[in-house]
Amino acid sequence: MFSVYGENAPRTIFAVTLGMLGAAVLVAGAEKHNLLAVGVACGLPVALLLSVQPRRLTLLFLLAILVLEEFPSGEGETLERSTRTAFYSVSLGIPGFYAPDALLAATLAGFTIRLLLLKQSFALPLDRISLGIALLCAVLLTSTGLSVLFGSPFDAAVANVSTTMPAVNERAAKLIALFQFKNFSLLVFAYLLGLFFFRRRRDLDNFVHTFLAAAVIMVPIGVIRFALHPRLMAENKPLFYHSPTTWIFGLVIFYVLCLWIYRKTTPRQLLWLGILCIILSGFIFASFRRTMWGAIILAAVVLAFLIPPQQRHRYFLLIMVGIAGMGAALLFSPGLLAAIMNRINETSVSDPSTLYRMTLFIWFHQNLADLPLMGVGFRPLWDIQARLGYFSTNLENIHSLYFWILLRLGLLGALCLLVILGLTIWEILRKLKNRRYAEYHALVICIFLALVMLLFSGIFNPVYAEVRYMILFGFSLAIISRLPQIIAQSPAKL
Repeated sequence: MFSVYGENAPRTIFAVTLGMLGAAVLVAGAEKHNLLAVGVACGLPVALLLSVQPRRLTLLFLLAILVLEEFPSGEGETLERSTRTAFYSVSLGIPGFYAPDALLAATLAGFTIRLLLLKQSFALPLDRISLGIALLCAVLLTSTGLSVLFGSPFDAAVANVSTTMPAVNERAAKLIALFQFKNFSLLVFAYLLGLFFFRRRRDLDNFVHTFLAAAVIMVPIGVIRFALHPRLMAENKPLFYHSPTTWIFGLVIFYVLCLWIYRKTTPRQLLWLGILCIILSGFIFASFRRTMWGAIILAAVVLAFLIPPQQRHRYFLLIMVGIAGMGAALLFSPGLLAAIMNRINETSVSDPSTLYRMTLFIWFHQNLADLPLMGVGFRPLWDIQARLGYFSTNLENIHSLYFWILLRLGLLGALCLLVILGLTIWEILRKLKNRRYAEYHALVICIFLALVMLLFSGIFNPVYAEVRYMILFGFSLAIISRLPQIIAQSPAKL
């Protein structure tokens, strides 16, 4: 039976303890570049040594992706946005060493070398997910190839005339779109890594344990950040800036909800997990991510249609209790309530963020028919302007998944991605409706909710360029593809 705790519980406890100590050092010294350099210098050789044990390195990589934010201090819209933690190591997209790429490549290399040395076989699953991944590779390669064959993307002029962006390094500015394509393609490589990793029931247990361990580690990170910057909430600045962190918090809460709905936990486990979810709920509020608030609300509605009808009364009861509890907590926390209302009230035509998105919508409405069928690829677009009255912006770093797809991959590319999305949803729902996979329905539901939140967030945010979104969802798709193989194993083989 799939449960929260298993035979690897001691390793989970060790990972949590080690993560708490590391988080304390990392957050306290996030603004000290020399400390970060030491962290990179010490951490990466250890990771490379662990590549001889690719399963352990995969879990370490997953834990790092879950815990470490791209913006370390939670300062929000300040220069902190250009400061990377030791895990991210590069500022403003300037070419250089990027730790997630290196760890992903090292882990894939570790599995490949191990397969070759042990002369093991490796078969790619033939399902709708793998077909969609293959189609995604074709779309990305075609769009980038055409931009090289029929243009000079690296010779394009860079003109920073946006009212919303500071001056940037010109060399880096010409490569930003290429880095976006690279980050988007990480979904493919993470999917491949997941296929290597998820071979046994134990691997799924370890995946869930790592997720829960990361959530526990984030608790002291939040406490330390608040202690170091006690006025964050009063100044309406996020305690956790990076949107994927709020996404992760929401997924943990939904997973615990599913465990409760499917009666997969003991009362004691539910007590501790419930306390964790209450803390994470507070962090979601303190993130001040308006889009992710909406995404979580949408996912909560979708969840009601995914769980068995006979269990919906328990879900609705818990939702009502949760709403009442959150309302009472906000009433007793007037500072947090005022900060939330201020954040909501920022959504107006006087808000630069709102103006920016309205301007993009109008530009695409007027120019959609003129876009190339396969998009402009990674040609820099600093010189193409979108205007709305006095407000102007360029089309280089678009904060919308769907507008980015239309611009970079074109109408034909967008149609292909729509097919990929349909194949993915079809395969996930097939697993959810099949009673053969009932043991893992809680996990499959959360993967579907992860997709729902990503699609909603993509309306307003550049999820295509978010490393954590792409890698974590690539892992999730690998779980869906590997479930038939895992279920087919007999307990004697585990």
